[in-house]
Amino acid sequence: MVNGFQELFTTEDTEEDDMKVDLNNKTAIVTGGTKGIGRGIAEALVREGVSLARALKEQRVFAPVLVHLVANGEASGRLAPMLERAAGELEREAERRLTWFAALLQPALIVMMGAIVLVLVLAVMLPIVSMNQLIR
Repeated sequence: MVNGFQELFTTEDTEEDDMKVDLNNKTAIVTGGTKGIGRGIAEALVREGVSLARALKEQRVFAPVLVHLVANGEASGRLAPMLERAAGELEREAERRLTWFAALLQPALIVMMGAIVLVLVLAVMLPIVSMNQLIR
């Protein structure tokens, strides 16, 4: 279960961005964006005994909802199910954003295709019209 969960919760946006939670060792390795801000702070805080939720909150990388879910999971002693729930929420949010982007992209592509067709029609029609004017 832990390995499957880690696959769900591990995200890799770029080579430098990653987040891994190891439930067996109760450590978190969180690295911020490509700017390198806060790199490894969460891991150090967790190793010092700070709660995972507080360490994630101080990173300011994760949504407050995720931090609250982690805090509730730690308080109730059910961190793994809460992290699985958080992973599910993040997946649904990503799907919502992709759907929104696709809905926004479709009309833009239709307009671009219309512009391309217009250019092609004008490329064919303008020489015909100019020849017609030369004949008169």
